[in-house]
Amino acid sequence: MEERIIEAFWHGIVKDVREYQKIEHDKGYFSFEEEGQWSYKTEILLITIKSLRPLQEKVAIEIDSSRFLEELKLWRYYRHGSSKKLIYLGDDNLDYYWEKGDELLALRGIVLALVNSRKSELQDVLLKHILWSTGSLESLFEIYALSMSMYYWQINKGNIDKDRMRELVKEELMSFSRERYLDLYGKHYRKPLETRAGHLNVDFEREKIKILTRIDSWLENREKLREHEVFYEIFIEALVEKNAEDGELLVKDQDFIEAILNYLIRLRKGRVQPSNLKTKFKHLNDPFEYSEGERIVHDLLKEAVVLKKGENDKYVKMIVDTKIGRFRFFKIKNK
Repeated sequence: MEERIIEAFWHGIVKDVREYQKIEHDKGYFSFEEEGQWSYKTEILLITIKSLRPLQEKVAIEIDSSRFLEELKLWRYYRHGSSKKLIYLGDDNLDYYWEKGDELLALRGIVLALVNSRKSELQDVLLKHILWSTGSLESLFEIYALSMSMYYWQINKGNIDKDRMRELVKEELMSFSRERYLDLYGKHYRKPLETRAGHLNVDFEREKIKILTRIDSWLENREKLREHEVFYEIFIEALVEKNAEDGELLVKDQDFIEAILNYLIRLRKGRVQPSNLKTKFKHLNDPFEYSEGERIVHDLLKEAVVLKKGENDKYVKMIVDTKIGRFRFFKIKNK
C-alpha cells in the first residue's frame, strides 16, 4: 500500500515537472532554472508534508498551522508559479477568507486522509485545517467529500468499488449536522460569522445538497474532477486506477523529495514521536536581510548561504545554497 502511495506521488510530481517545462521562463536578469524543476504545486505538497505533526493527546496527525504559515511565508520567495490565495494565506491576509479556498486545499485534505487511520480524528484535523484556510461552505463540503472518499479508499487498501465508496461518502454527508458542526467548529472560523454574507443555515443546507448531487459525476466521470487538478492527476489516475506510466525524467532534488515522502510513510506507520519534532522556531529572519556570502539564520532553511545577490528596477534576487540544493529567491521591491 505504501509503495503505491509513493508511486502515485511521484507520478504527480513528474507530471508537474513536465507541465512546468512547457512554460517559457524569463531568460533575462538573474535567471536560474535547474533541469527537472517543479512548480508551486509540488512545492506546496512538500511543505504540507513537512508541516504534518502527530498529536500527543490523541492518535491523530494534523497540519501544524503555525509551521505551515511560516513555510508559506518563505515559499513566496522561492516559488515557481503561484496561487494568489496561497500568497494571501502566507501573508495572513483574511480579506478573501469567505471566498472559495485555494486550488491545492484538496491536496492537503488528501494528505491528511492518507496519514490518519481513525475516522473521527481525521474529521477533526481536516475540518480545522479547512477552516484555517477558508470560510467557504462550498470548499468545506467539496474538500470534506474528496478527503473522506480517499479515507475509505485507503482503509480498504484500495479494494473498494465506486458504488460502495459513493454510498459511504453520501452517508457521511447526510449525517453532517449543521448544529453539531457549528457547536464543535464554529470557534475555529478565523473571522466572525457575522461578517459572512448570506444566511448561514440556508447556505449550509444548499451546499450540502449540491455536493450530494455531484458525487455521482465525480466518481463516474473523471473530467468532473479536473477542477481539483492535483486530486485528479495524482490519485484518480495513479493511485486508484493504477494505470499511470512515467518515462524517464530528471526531477530536481530527488533525494530530498524521497526523504519527505518517506516521512509521510513513517507518519502513516506511527513511527514519528511528537516529542522529537521541533514545533517552535526562534530564527525566522527575512532572507533578504543578508548579503552575498553571508550565512542565513533561518530555522526552516537551516544551513543556507547567499551565493549571489543582485537587483534591478523591479526585483531583488538571490541564489541561495542550502543543504537540499540551490534555490532562486526573488522579492518584488517595496513589498
